[in-house]
Amino acid sequence: MIYCYNEEDNSIVYNAYKDIAKFDSVDEYAIHRSVNMKIDYKKYYSDFGYRVNGLENVEDTEEVDTYITILSVGEDEYKRFISEIGENYEECKNGAILIDDYIHYGDIKKEEGEVYNLKAGDTIEGTVDNKKQSLRIVAKTDKTPMGLEEINSCYGYLIVNDEYIEKLRDTVEAALMYINSNDTEKLGEEIDEYKKTAGEELEELSFSNYDEYVESN
Repeated sequence: MIYCYNEEDNSIVYNAYKDIAKFDSVDEYAIHRSVNMKIDYKKYYSDFGYRVNGLENVEDTEEVDTYITILSVGEDEYKRFISEIGENYEECKNGAILIDDYIHYGDIKKEEGEVYNLKAGDTIEGTVDNKKQSLRIVAKTDKTPMGLEEINSCYGYLIVNDEYIEKLRDTVEAALMYINSNDTEKLGEEIDEYKKTAGEELEELSFSNYDEYVESN
């Protein structure tokens, strides 16, 4: 996993991730960029969604801000992901793939369910930066793209392609980059060399090697 943040110009981080994606030691990668869309949960949450988000006893007159994350993962990973779930790129590129399976660990038992009363073909509406947005759900799945395998969110995700997320907001932060590598040691060396020539804008670029964690454990 690679992380960097630049408050002044996040496009620098995104371009760095795209440079790293070209390294010989990179087999597969995902670049996560996201925006949060504010939604009216009363329109979309299932009974399970109400419960796991602690909203069963909220009065109708109470205002509760709820959001769903719209996430792009890079075109290569997006195409791999839609192939894995048996969908077609042309049919998916102008909509969103909903992931809303959630495991809730209660005091007595573990529950698994779907947060939303939504299916393929439905539309979800909300606001991004106070601007109205409407996304058609082209597919629904319990599978996840690279980087979300261990994440258990009670708010769900809408997976879109790179072009779509750029239409939602002028500036989209590049949060994390995930890589499957045939040689993680070489990858680490290549990233270190890249940082030396990249300039001070990328001084905070950090690389976490999960192979090392596994070996040490």
